[in-house]
Amino acid sequence: MSYRRWRNKMRNYLLCLLGIALVLVVACSKLRDNISEPVDNNINVHPSGWINRTDAQFHGSVMRANGYDYENCTKCHGKTYSGGISGVSCMNAGCHSAYDGTQKSPEACNTCHGNFRAFANDTLSWAPPRSLGGDTAVTSPGVGAHQAHLAGIRLSSNARCEQCHAVPEKVMEINHIDSQLKAEVIFNTSLAALTSADGTYQPLSSYDTLRCSGVYCHGSWKLRRESSPNKFGYTDSVMTGLFYKPLWTGQVSEAECGSCHNLPPDGHIGPFAVTSCGNCHTGIVNANGTIADRSKHINGRVNFQGTERPF
Repeated sequence: MSYRRWRNKMRNYLLCLLGIALVLVVACSKLRDNISEPVDNNINVHPSGWINRTDAQFHGSVMRANGYDYENCTKCHGKTYSGGISGVSCMNAGCHSAYDGTQKSPEACNTCHGNFRAFANDTLSWAPPRSLGGDTAVTSPGVGAHQAHLAGIRLSSNARCEQCHAVPEKVMEINHIDSQLKAEVIFNTSLAALTSADGTYQPLSSYDTLRCSGVYCHGSWKLRRESSPNKFGYTDSVMTGLFYKPLWTGQVSEAECGSCHNLPPDGHIGPFAVTSCGNCHTGIVNANGTIADRSKHINGRVNFQGTERPF
């Protein structure tokens, strides 16, 4: 083969390689996050039961089984879940939206637990029912007395989520979602852990017994006569609560008046009918024995004749 023929052949070979490289460069663009242009919204990559809550292939169940990996969703639907390369929004009416059709992110707190159709900023709706497992009965550990604490308390001010839980700022925050799928109970409020009469009560919540213990809110307290300005009200050196351990999945009777302290409390002069409590505890107890001002009952302070002092 002559040198000229060999050179032409080599040139053609190199040109061919260059052409292939150009095709690859043009055809395969660099991957980008949150691609907004839909590829083909007629393509369905999900199984038929993906948005059917009663189907075994419902996406909520699949996500739970896989540790709620939202990143897999954003690869196709975009970081804001508004469509991405799939061209399909997760927030269309009937999907991730509130009662009135207001769109809300799949990362809203009430997506996985609480009232799914409530607004994303409705903090009361973040708590069960519904539980992560879909339960709605108070006898389910995932539901229990959540709403009784947040909205239905008759004897004191309503509790807040952050008083018992470490509320995350983002859904994928460390320690929010883990393999146990049990919400850690962390008594962040000084009220639950209130110590009185030199007591050292340790507030605890047990998954085994489904009971709280050592919490001021349910009668773990003492008042010493020697430090009281109203010593005449004592029949003993201390006045105490009942150190009650309420059942989380119990009914209304778990928080009836008289469950956390006797009527009157042990060490208190008496007996008195509950209807007469308001004679001394002014503005707190009505003449019929019900709580008149919830903010002044179980608030970490002793109220006598309209004057409050710390425990």
